[in-house]
Amino acid sequence: MFSSSFLQSIHKPTYHGSWEAFITLSAECELFFGPILLEIMNAIKAQDPLNEDAITECLENIVKAFVQFRNALKNFYGKLNSEEFYVDLRPILCGWSHGKLKDKGLTYETNSQHMNNNNNDNNENENKKAISSCPFTGQQYTSNTDRRKCIGASAAQSITIQTCDAFFQIKHDPEDEKFFRNMQTYMIKEHRQFLQDLAMHSRIRCIVAESKSSRMRTAYNQCLQSLWNFRNAHISLVKR
Repeated sequence: MFSSSFLQSIHKPTYHGSWEAFITLSAECELFFGPILLEIMNAIKAQDPLNEDAITECLENIVKAFVQFRNALKNFYGKLNSEEFYVDLRPILCGWSHGKLKDKGLTYETNSQHMNNNNNDNNENENKKAISSCPFTGQQYTSNTDRRKCIGASAAQSITIQTCDAFFQIKHDPEDEKFFRNMQTYMIKEHRQFLQDLAMHSRIRCIVAESKSSRMRTAYNQCLQSLWNFRNAHISLVKR
């Protein structure tokens, strides 16, 4: 079992002490997702050739692992100063897609023009490419003074929950689907590719629907309930 004593942040955006808990506890949640990811990959392997018993066991193990994954959220209540978080940290995490900066965006002091001035003419084409788009969001820019608009920090930027959606073949309403796809642009490309591959290869929901095993259906439904419980616990934490 992981403890926050094993983790220590190496950088804090500001001097506020609550960054330590926010960073390390967020990392703990990622660590607790590890056992779930392992079972997901084992279940994918058991699809071909089809081994329903192995898949069922993986689903049951996922339910058990979700207990610790969800319990990791509870550590925030006792270790993160809520007043400091909402007053001092949250404005930094909100990004530039809403609030006072919604229509203005943000221009970085160290911008692409500065980059260009420090490169020789041989790299002119590469410099132009650096100006043209944001490597994360794909937004197009016509000059170094164009405003960047990036959404604030969101748990959806983590690969964890979207991995579960892809594996369990969960479909959201169009607006939410658009939001999750947008969040993938803030992930490293390897994570985006993983989600695409997982969504392409997972047949778990179809296998469960076609199976005559009541044990498998029960395990699958318990997984969905566990995922819902985690999402609900996270929303409760944010709104509290």
